[in-house]
Amino acid sequence: MFCPRDRCYSDLGSDGTVAVVIAGENVGDPYTVQTFAPDGSTLGSGSDPEQIGDVLNDIAVDPVNKQVSNWCLVIIASYNERPPRKIPCVIAFDYTIQDQQWHDFCVTAEEEELARKTASIWIQRMHFSDFDNKLYVVANSHGGNMVLLLNPADIHNNNDSLEGQAIQKYDIYTQTWGFHGHHVITYLARYNPQDGALEAASFIVPRFQHEDECHYSTPCVGDSVSADISAGPDGTILVAHNASKYIEHRSNLTINGQTLAAYQGPQEAVLLGVPPALDRRLIWHHFAKTPGASQAVAVAAGIYQDRTHVVFIASSSENEFVRVNELPGTGRAPSSITQSALIVLEMPGLENPDIIDYYWGQDFIQPCSVRHNFSFLNDHIVSVKASDKSNF
Repeated sequence: MFCPRDRCYSDLGSDGTVAVVIAGENVGDPYTVQTFAPDGSTLGSGSDPEQIGDVLNDIAVDPVNKQVSNWCLVIIASYNERPPRKIPCVIAFDYTIQDQQWHDFCVTAEEEELARKTASIWIQRMHFSDFDNKLYVVANSHGGNMVLLLNPADIHNNNDSLEGQAIQKYDIYTQTWGFHGHHVITYLARYNPQDGALEAASFIVPRFQHEDECHYSTPCVGDSVSADISAGPDGTILVAHNASKYIEHRSNLTINGQTLAAYQGPQEAVLLGVPPALDRRLIWHHFAKTPGASQAVAVAAGIYQDRTHVVFIASSSENEFVRVNELPGTGRAPSSITQSALIVLEMPGLENPDIIDYYWGQDFIQPCSVRHNFSFLNDHIVSVKASDKSNF
């Protein structure tokens, strides 16, 4: 089948089911969700009967509950001629795409007034974990007052937010205050795919290194734009994101005994790892050996010889990343050429990380979402099965 690159998302379940969602040519046009069995036969095909979503974001196959979760956006008018608000909406269908199992955050006409007062949001990635059978979501928001703080099943009648319950804000890097401009923060969460209930969530908010750098015209916050999300066997949540300004303890970070480059901006690729409760950070790390901008691409976790490994992919045309056990023949090309680094870490051990393998290449330049089905041979990655979320 033909799948236009900028209008198509796909995912592969551990049971071999493939799900594809194809958008219309224009915003608001009907989109089609299709599912295929391992032998290539069609399991289901259909469109959202209510056409709730206007813009597609991602799709995930849930092989346990035999359903497909589709995140989209609802675009509604805003106040004072500001850009339209983008409100997230997730709809879960069965494999036949005929029966809607549940939906979250989908704004009805009665709820538009509430939604207009919240920040615009876009869902970056979804990931169904075969380790714990949970649905993981990472999103970006233009501000801290967002619909995602409310009860996903009933945002209209939810008088109290979920802060302090499912949503964890435990230090200044997870607090959503200090916004005086158009800044982006990252939302990460775990949902129960059986009913769409939010189990745990938190935020990523880079800050200036020194408080005296903050004033009204220069807010204390930077930007965090997510790229991918995954989860390990123990429920550790991993996020690949791009950070501007500073992450915690940035000037003191080292990797394999090597000092890392000073922050230069405008953004750098960063790996975040948090435990299942999302109440602290296990790792918040960049891997730049020389200054320069870089971009986070993907993250995944997998098991090799009874040990969990984490793969983090970042790209840059400006800097070099710390190299350890670099595979022969994969050296850095001239700095003007964008290349990607594939970095392998062990988990547990993320709190004091060491790179165990490293690979330079141009194979990962296009954004992709690497899942946990990668292979190792003699302590080196020999194959990575990537799911390009914009091609099928």
